[in-house]
Order: sequence, then structure tokens, then C-alpha cells
Amino acid sequence: MGKWNPVSGQSLSINMEATEAISAGDPVKLATNGIAVAGDGDSIIGVAAADIASGAVGAIWLDGVYSVTFAATIAMGAVVYAAASGQVDGGSATNHVCGLVVDFDATSGSRGNVLLTSDRFNTFPHA
Repeated sequence: MGKWNPVSGQSLSINMEATEAISAGDPVKLATNGIAVAGDGDSIIGVAAADIASGAVGAIWLDGVYSVTFAATIAMGAVVYAAASGQVDGGSATNHVCGLVVDFDATSGSRGNVLLTSDRFNTFPHA
């Protein structure tokens, strides 16, 4: 699973109950009665600040810049969407925007920096 490693700006967090075990750095989504690990095409609402056991309450960050794994090369300034295994990609017509590429160098491998927008701010339809 690709972890979202904090780079800067993690200032806004909220405590929520996990419906499954969640590891620090996992992107999370809303689930029935709590939060769960986000997957391909899900609406990411934040990133787990620390490990959260199933049924426990833990903090998730709602903002900030994160180092993430890209499933494909994506241009600087492009919006990205949740992909499988904690990665981001160019999305599809049914996906929700989860961030904006703020730093990516294709020569450095598959990791780059994404500004988390999360579904709280999701007003961008897929182009």
C-alpha cells in the first residue's frame, strides 16, 4: 500500500472512529459509522495521522501536502484521483478529485507531492 507521507501544512485534523484497521499515512474515506481505507475511485476525505485500530477513534489530517506514489506520470498542476494501493492517477469520469500535483519529477521515480483537497472541497468534475 502506498503511504501518503506528510511534507508540510498538516494543520487541520478531526478524530473519527475506524471501521477497520488503518495505518498511519493511509488515505481514508467515509464509511458507514466511521472511516475506512480509501481505494481506487473513492472520495478521500483525509489521511490517517497515526495507526488506528478497528473500532478505535483516531486523528485524520484534512489538509496539507503529501509525498505520494503516482500510478502514472502526471503533469504539474494537474488534479489527481484515488487509485489502487494508496496511489493517485488521472482518474475516470466517475472519480472525485483528491488533490493537486505540486511537485513531480518523472526522472525521480514514481513519487511526487500532492496538495490534499479531499472531498470537502470537491467541486471539480472530471474533465
